[in-house]
Amino acid sequence: MITEMENMMRRHPYFLGLAVIAVIWVVFLAAPLVAKKAISWTPSSLEQEVLAGKTVTTSVSFIVPKKLHDTVIEVSPELAGLVAVNPTSLEVIPGDKEVVVTLTISPAATASPEAIEGAIMLRKDRGQGEAYQPPLPVKVNVKWPTVSAEGVQIQFPPTIQELGGIVGSPQVSIRENGTRFLDVPLSVNGGPSEGTFGILIHENPNLLSLEDWFAREIDIEGSLQSAGTFTKVNLADGKQALIGNGPVPDAFDGPPLSYAYILSPNKRSIASLSLAQEHELELLGFATPGARESLLRAIVEHFTFEE
Repeated sequence: MITEMENMMRRHPYFLGLAVIAVIWVVFLAAPLVAKKAISWTPSSLEQEVLAGKTVTTSVSFIVPKKLHDTVIEVSPELAGLVAVNPTSLEVIPGDKEVVVTLTISPAATASPEAIEGAIMLRKDRGQGEAYQPPLPVKVNVKWPTVSAEGVQIQFPPTIQELGGIVGSPQVSIRENGTRFLDVPLSVNGGPSEGTFGILIHENPNLLSLEDWFAREIDIEGSLQSAGTFTKVNLADGKQALIGNGPVPDAFDGPPLSYAYILSPNKRSIASLSLAQEHELELLGFATPGARESLLRAIVEHFTFEE
């Protein structure tokens, strides 16, 4: 059965065009109303820096356009164990009123320096239902205590500070061959600062590979390579390093060796890391060669060139 409206559309086709235009306008005008239903976060995203083993407390807020019931405030799996929220649930969230959420960020003392990204979200039905949109993007930058000089950053595991050690600012000197030397002091339990970590910054103007530079400047006769004294390691952030893990052959007749040689990403410089012959690391729990090697390896892995 043909309705009167259908007959009118057939007799007057322009009515169909008007109807389509009307629908488009309804959708267009309704779009802001739909968008208004989204959660409004302040700030719109959060980035927080925190030292491993320390706690930082901050706050965010949100507004929902209409009243919500039985809502859970939760963190995404990436932030679980790192970020805690308070409150964690609300029986009623009034519409168009600001709600403040406190975030407590506590990376473990054993956490490595890294950037961790996740989100804070509201979930309906006591956490069993879907998440309301949008979530709040959160980025946590976990850091280690850091000292800087001559275009490099040296990060130290926070366990050094927890056990009474304080790493001081590097003392910089220039050697006869132009190599820059950074003497990094360490004070233990309030005692005097003594040079503990040594860093030499070598120029690499020809942009040689790490192996070629090492063969040209350190292992001139190739005895270290033959003995397998150093192993090349590709680090997580793209750096390359030669790390000592074997005995030094009697045939070696070169300069004093460092624990590791690290190539900068632009290949313009190479940093070598050494431990002073006399130090007080045993008072901080690094009493065995293996413990000290683990400490030096951690410093190498998180060594940064400022380029």
